[in-house]
Amino acid sequence: HFSPSAYALVFSACALCFVVFSQLNPSLLMRFGQDWLMRTTMRVFLGGAMLMALVGFAAPYLPGGTRWWMVMLPAMVMMSSQGLNLPNSTVAGLQRHASRAGSASALMGMIGFCLAAVSGLAVGQFSDGSARAIGTLAVIGALGANLADYFRRRDFRR
Repeated sequence: HFSPSAYALVFSACALCFVVFSQLNPSLLMRFGQDWLMRTTMRVFLGGAMLMALVGFAAPYLPGGTRWWMVMLPAMVMMSSQGLNLPNSTVAGLQRHASRAGSASALMGMIGFCLAAVSGLAVGQFSDGSARAIGTLAVIGALGANLADYFRRRDFRR
């Protein structure tokens, strides 16, 4: 458990990473292309999730337990990658459905909110005060995202 100030710092750092990387997205997209950027950000997210799970499972063996910065660093990695991935995956998902973009966007938003609600509930149910639950669920989500990325069509334009 974190103090309110440590939680505020972790939350602010994650939000800042998301915003900064979403602002860098257009430049990186033009330089590396949508396909490479989406594939890379999914791998980076998986790495951050695995690091978060490692922190959670190593906590009982660390003198003094988990420190706030041990949770903040992998969370920042995951949020930075999502600042790049979310805009691009939304565009990629909608580009073949221009005539139904409003409905498709609403459906994508609803799916995201539903997944967030179920994930939040699962983290709460499995939480033991460490980062194990959130790390494990982040790894499961990242593996699912990487699996979906593996099977997605690759006919984007640069």
